[in-house]
Amino acid sequence: MDRAEGIRGDIVDVMMGRMDCELEKEVSTAYIDSCAGDHVWRMDSGIKYLKDIKQQNGRYVRGITGDKKRLTHNGMNEVLGRVNMGEVTTNLISLPQMLNKGGKFYGDDKKCIIWDMQGKVCIKGKREGKGMYCCDINQLVQNKISYDDNVDLMAWEGQVIDEDGVIRTKHLSGEEISRAKEARNMHLALHVSEEKLKIGLDNGCYENSKGLSGKDVSNAINMFGKCRACLEANMKRPSKDVSRSIPAPKIGYRLAVDILILKHVSLGGNLYVLFGVDDKCGCIFLNGMKSKLLDNIKEALKSMVIEIFSYGHVVKEILFDNEAVFNAARDYVRERGIQPFYTPSGLHNNLSERYTQTVI
Repeated sequence: MDRAEGIRGDIVDVMMGRMDCELEKEVSTAYIDSCAGDHVWRMDSGIKYLKDIKQQNGRYVRGITGDKKRLTHNGMNEVLGRVNMGEVTTNLISLPQMLNKGGKFYGDDKKCIIWDMQGKVCIKGKREGKGMYCCDINQLVQNKISYDDNVDLMAWEGQVIDEDGVIRTKHLSGEEISRAKEARNMHLALHVSEEKLKIGLDNGCYENSKGLSGKDVSNAINMFGKCRACLEANMKRPSKDVSRSIPAPKIGYRLAVDILILKHVSLGGNLYVLFGVDDKCGCIFLNGMKSKLLDNIKEALKSMVIEIFSYGHVVKEILFDNEAVFNAARDYVRERGIQPFYTPSGLHNNLSERYTQTVI
């Protein structure tokens, strides 16, 4: 019995120890909230981790659940500044407040990092099961943050990121900063690769470029970082198997053809577009159609072939989707010395489908 009581007592002590650890973790954990306008902590967290605590009355906030919570005190934190405390059950760090003070934020599927206006890392968080970023308040109190995070840093105006991944000030003149901003706007508008934009500007390929050069593009990238929209647009599923068909031997030899449906009637009264892509060079040809009737398909194909011939190229093959109207045009195409090919039922004409996204 004594031994059993002793074992039972040890189990109780272990369970109580675990509960204490969980409670301590809950008290020292803060969630980074993208909607909260103020930093709001629980009273037990604030009493333990804040300084210069003062009483306040008459203020209310809404927590994560949308409930109205009363604020009773506030205190100071070296990193966050003034932090409110009250009748809340979760510690919240206001991301908007950090950004309004000149901070920068980075987040991915595992972690987040917040820099202050001087480019110093002030908060490191991890993503938990609920999909929110959280951090340990002890980091903010002890100010113990490591700087070895390999992430895509973002620089401020007039700053660059060196080879060690540290944001440092670069002394650019006012004119250089202004030109870098123009280059940034141009880059965002065109969404071409950085190298192509540099080469194009250095060789005068763009009208109204305001005398910008590749150097201005480099300064813009150093100051503002990579274009996030371009990076996201390049995210895609794993590529499918490469085509095993023999590539076209020359320009104009093979066309991939499909039909686009217009959302609105064009000025010429067209509701459809016959869309052709040259297999060799990727050149796109468009011919408007009022309907998908066979006569309209024939007329559009004829115009497309004549246009290509006017540039000194002869169409020998056309690849269609396995649609009824394209199958009906088989004899018409063969009579003009062109060999028609059709994708199997249930499959798409990948070349034309891919370029359709470009046109849309």
